[in-house]
Order: sequence, then C-alpha cells, then structure tokens
Amino acid sequence: WFDQGKITFYMHAATEAAADKFRRRVGNNYANSEIFAVEDGYAFPVIDSDEYVAGAWLEMEKIPYYPIRHHNSEGFETDPYGEITSEMLSLDDSTVVTQVVFRPAKQSWTEGDRFKHNSVDELAHALRQGTSVGWLNPRTRPASEKDKQAAKTIEQQRGQQAFHVNIRVLAASSEKDEAEARARGVAGMFRKYYNATTEQGLDDNPIWHRKERKRAERLRQFLYRMRDREWIDRRMIMTVDELAGVAHIPNAEIETPKIDWRYTQRGDRLPSDGSQHQSDESPVDGQTPAVPEKTAVTTDGSPREQEGFDGI
Repeated sequence: WFDQGKITFYMHAATEAAADKFRRRVGNNYANSEIFAVEDGYAFPVIDSDEYVAGAWLEMEKIPYYPIRHHNSEGFETDPYGEITSEMLSLDDSTVVTQVVFRPAKQSWTEGDRFKHNSVDELAHALRQGTSVGWLNPRTRPASEKDKQAAKTIEQQRGQQAFHVNIRVLAASSEKDEAEARARGVAGMFRKYYNATTEQGLDDNPIWHRKERKRAERLRQFLYRMRDREWIDRRMIMTVDELAGVAHIPNAEIETPKIDWRYTQRGDRLPSDGSQHQSDESPVDGQTPAVPEKTAVTTDGSPREQEGFDGI
C-alpha cells in the first residue's frame, strides 16, 4: 500500500503453517533472505473519518479457462507491476491500497460440470469446430488460426495448479478528486494483462451508487472486506503463472520512487525465476519487498484490534 508518502508491501498468511511454508519457499529461492513478522503497528492503513474514499474490484471478462496475459504467454516488455505501483503514488497525506487475496482451487477446476459439458477440453474442441454466425440463415464459420491458438492455450490449463482470486483497490484522501483518480487509475492499470489470443482481460468495477447514502454504505462495506481480507467468489481463477503476474515479490525492474527498500541490499544472486515466485497457501493478500540478494519479507502479525479503521 501507499501510506504516509511511502509504498510498502505486506504478505499475510491465513495460518502459521502457510506462513512457515512461505518462509521456506523464500529462503530456498532467495539467497541470504531474511523473513520476519510485523509485531506492531496497524494491519491496515488508518482511514480518518473526514477523508474521501473510492474503491474498485476486478473481474475477468470471460470464464477463467481463458488465461490472462502473463510472462509465459505473450510476455511483457516491462513488468506491469511497476506501472501499478507508479499509479499508486499520491499526495503524502493520501492512502492507496492494492489487495490480492487468493485461495487454492480444486485440482479438478478445469473439468467443469459433467452435465453441462463445460470442461476445458470441450471448450477447446468447440473452438476448433468454428463459430455459428447469422440469424435468418445461420452457417458455420471455419475456425481461424486465432481460434486454434486459443484452443491450444486453453488446453494447457488442464492440470495446472490454480487459485480463486480477489483483487481490490482502495484510495482515501482529503481531496475527493484525488481519491477517485487514484482508485480509477490503479484499477485501470490491470488492463495491461489483456491476452490478445484468448481475448481474456480484467475489468474494473467501481464501488458506486447514484444515491450518496447508499454509495457511502457500499464503500464502508468494501472497506471492511479489505480490512478483514474477506474472500468473495468472483468466479475468477488464475494459474500460478497468471497469479504471479499480479502478485509477486517486487524485483529490480520496478523503478517506482518512494518504495520502502530499507531492509534490502543489492547483489547479483537473485535466481532467474525469482520474480515469479508465489506462495501456494492462502488466502494471501499483498506482496513482499525484495531486490536482488538481500530480501526482507514482512508478514503481517499485528493483532486484530489494531486494524486501523476509524470510520468514513
């Protein structure tokens, strides 16, 4: 999150077993890494009662069998994570939070419902059969090369470990326009994950209502959910590769100013796939700071009473 003029990254594990696995994973993948729990402070930025709040949540444009863009599919010229953190920069007295909560999906997530015939294999087969077009005189349009490539990409989802995901963005500021601009801007940056082959992307949905009272009520509920790291079924499932793109340990490619690198030292011993590491325990939200060689991972261990909500 961005708070008090700095961007910091936090990882919260739902159980001590999940936290222990995360420690071991980071220790195995990052040389000379150090992991420590946050014992004091707030588990969520303090939102003052006189601040304006804006928020948004993300959802997939299509069913999750169609993957979003990631480093093994189309790739990126630069890490899109850096553009998200850059968009989070705001006034020093403002707060911006990007939260990713995820939990494991069943190994059978690609099998679908046997009565609905909606597995990845059946979807891929349908794509290869072409598309029915026309109303008065319907005909079948042969599958295009793009359809065939999409079918191949979808089939590769079979057997992949995956996670149910929630992505939320919250901004608070003494200035209404600033809060709305930051929430809208950060949420909009997730469009960078659009996959041109599968035509899968992430849509942002602002927390809004035409009546001010109901809008405030919805924002209050949204803030509570973020504070409690509540998971909601958005029918958004991502494989490890997809999730690694939206929630990973920041690397040296991210040049966003005001990131808190206090506990890191530069070196040349970062593994080649280090920036793609993901913990497979959940729900987990937030991320952890890291640059080559020396890694300081902050895990949120502060008590529930200090979650820092003062109302809207």
